[in-house]
Amino acid sequence: MQLEDKTALVTGADSGIGQAFAHAGANVAGHYHGDEAGARRIAQQVEQHGRRAGVLQADLGDPAKAGRLFAELQAQIGPLDRLVNNAGRGTKVAQSLNTPLEEFLRVLHVDLVSPWVLCQHAARQMLGRGGGVIINITSVHEEIPIEGQPDAARRCPREGPAGATIIPGKVPLSSTLSCAL
Repeated sequence: MQLEDKTALVTGADSGIGQAFAHAGANVAGHYHGDEAGARRIAQQVEQHGRRAGVLQADLGDPAKAGRLFAELQAQIGPLDRLVNNAGRGTKVAQSLNTPLEEFLRVLHVDLVSPWVLCQHAARQMLGRGGGVIINITSVHEEIPIEGQPDAARRCPREGPAGATIIPGKVPLSSTLSCAL
């Protein structure tokens, strides 16, 4: 993957994914929620590859804050060519029957609504510039349950979520959210 002189916004970039984009030649704006030190460490690694780096903070639990990332990105390192929706949030509640509504809505905002807002903003900007790429990354916990939590994925029927069509190579939005129990 060659990304020479492309600019990527990577959400949840307080780990190695931002560095991988820099290694491929991209300038990287790394978003973080709470781990500023991790995001700054990735920014330093990006700069070591000779690329421009930005560090952006936003709580994606508030979708309005997601859209504001684009103005900050433009100011720090320039217009966007790649969006990587990598941020995610789980819940520490062992069973969804015990999940408070506020926590459930926060997970939906971080994992679904804010990435959608980011996709809208990115697509508008990219179309205005002749194109770009949007990558949405889902949690490994679709397939590998969090330790100590029930294995909801294993309880879903073999054919997949209730009412869903499984297409080879495509991952359902959330096999654990809609599975028949």
